[in-house]
Amino acid sequence: MGADDDDMQSSMSSGSGQSQTATSKILEKIAAEESGKKKTSNTVTSTTAAMSSASSSSTLSQTCSSDDDYDYYNARRAKELLLENYRKTLQAPDSIMEPNIEATIKGFLRVGGKPEMIITSLSNSYCGVAQYCELLGDWLSDLEGDRKIVHECFEKSLSSLMEKRFVAKIVDKNFETADDVDKWLPELLQHRTWRNLIYTLIEQNSQSKFLMKAIRIISEAGFQHEITSVHPAAQQLEIYCRMVLTAIDDFFATQRKGPMTEDYENAFAELTRVVCYSEHTYLFAQVLLNEVIKEEKEETAAACAYLAYILRREAHIRNYQDTHDIHFSIDGGYNDIKQTVYTMLSKKCLNQADIIRLYERYNSSKPPPIEFIQDPFFIDMLIDILFAYDENKVQANHRSKYIFLLSCASCRTSDNANNERENEEIKKTTEIMEQILDSIRSECEFLKDIPLLLSGIEFPSIAAGLLHYFEGLFLDDKILCELEVVHFVLLDEIATKHCNLHIRSPPNIVIW
Repeated sequence: MGADDDDMQSSMSSGSGQSQTATSKILEKIAAEESGKKKTSNTVTSTTAAMSSASSSSTLSQTCSSDDDYDYYNARRAKELLLENYRKTLQAPDSIMEPNIEATIKGFLRVGGKPEMIITSLSNSYCGVAQYCELLGDWLSDLEGDRKIVHECFEKSLSSLMEKRFVAKIVDKNFETADDVDKWLPELLQHRTWRNLIYTLIEQNSQSKFLMKAIRIISEAGFQHEITSVHPAAQQLEIYCRMVLTAIDDFFATQRKGPMTEDYENAFAELTRVVCYSEHTYLFAQVLLNEVIKEEKEETAAACAYLAYILRREAHIRNYQDTHDIHFSIDGGYNDIKQTVYTMLSKKCLNQADIIRLYERYNSSKPPPIEFIQDPFFIDMLIDILFAYDENKVQANHRSKYIFLLSCASCRTSDNANNERENEEIKKTTEIMEQILDSIRSECEFLKDIPLLLSGIEFPSIAAGLLHYFEGLFLDDKILCELEVVHFVLLDEIATKHCNLHIRSPPNIVIW
């Protein structure tokens, strides 16, 4: 169609008869031009072509007219909806105080709204709540004599109202469309009152995008120590990393003052709450500690290794998850050794065939990494089977293999099998442990071998074994007599020489 915009508007307003007439004239003109350009002897063919063209053009004209009517209706409907939306905004209470009221007024006028409607809506909807609050605040400050008290009262009241009326879906919807949040939110969160409000709201609306952004801003501003909820922090790596590092620092600070204190227990409880929140947070913390152990040396590595162990023990006690497979997945290589140790840990039982297999590997010229048999849970199982009070749990012909693995795990610090000093220490530990176990399992009173026991206490693995034996002795129902002084002498000797065994002391007996 060659008509311009004015002709199109005229065509839409005219009747169907006029449309048919205009179409016929156009077709006649086209037919005349075609007959002037071409000379044909077949009149029937020319007439048929003209009729076909006329029919096609008529259909196209009707279709375009229908589409134009549909578009016009949609545009009119959209305009009405916009006007209604702007009208509701203008008629809202105290709408003139809204920060975006200027854009609302311009939009209302742009879609055809009347200025009189704007004036009427703004004046009728004005309540002056903010002005009343300001006036009331002035009166209170005159009565109290301190403007700060009034300010705190207003903040507390406003915070309480926001907490009651907060709707996460609406806030997130406005947050996604707003482009000025970064201008005012960081400044707002510099105040403790509004940070506390965010902490309270995110406990109730953990999936809110706006609140998650607020938590991230709080953490970046240096207030991560205030974030106590693990759930929002665990969803953002940077925030959780700061939280877990803060908890670790606090734990080490209290540990330097001594274990088994109230501050130590509180710090460890907080660290456990942060780390053992989920399997992902536990794995992150263990990998972090494992990397520190690899990079650092001496005291730092030892402290992180101890922390990794007690966290693993705590998670194991609470049945949060199976910690053995996570622990072994961190160390690569030697899958056969890992599988052997992991199988026994999972079953919580030492298998004689697996022990023989481990003995052969670690007694070879090229032993596997010592870390696999230095697993604390595996060492506890070795101590239990060797130093159990109630019965002898291991066959005599294979006991030396258990003793070797325990001595090796406690004495060796490197994978070098030719380290003479370590080999000598392993040999000496093995010999004394053999003698003490023979004395314990004999029918004679083993406490008569005081020199042997005192010399054995010098070695950490033997001291831990004797402590485990005494625990069974003290808790045995068959023991009706009072404990002898020599028992307490040996316990005191263990406590003096091995501070790290204080926490392993038997129940109801505190070693100082």
